[in-house]
Amino acid sequence: MGSHGAVASVALGDKLTQAVLADWRTAPINARLRATLGFLEKLALTPAEITSADVVATRDAGVSEHALVDAIYVCALFNLIDRVADALGFEIPPSFAGGAAAQLKRGYQM
Repeated sequence: MGSHGAVASVALGDKLTQAVLADWRTAPINARLRATLGFLEKLALTPAEITSADVVATRDAGVSEHALVDAIYVCALFNLIDRVADALGFEIPPSFAGGAAAQLKRGYQM
């Protein structure tokens, strides 16, 4: 989401990840990531309330246009998949839990 270093450290499953998951507003993250998360929260929960002022505020925090567009794409796709899965009653297989824990520890690497 703008800063590969910030995203990479979040993907490691360390204390920072737990702090962000607990409350991204108080987690020790940089201003760009905090602004991006705030924008994405508003986009996901109250999309009709997003205005150009929200984009300007996020850009003023140092988020590049490219990074913001990427974050919007990820947010939109995640929300679409999540809503379709909920509508169709999909459940996460128990075997996926171990894989998710491993991904959090080492990040999403090829």
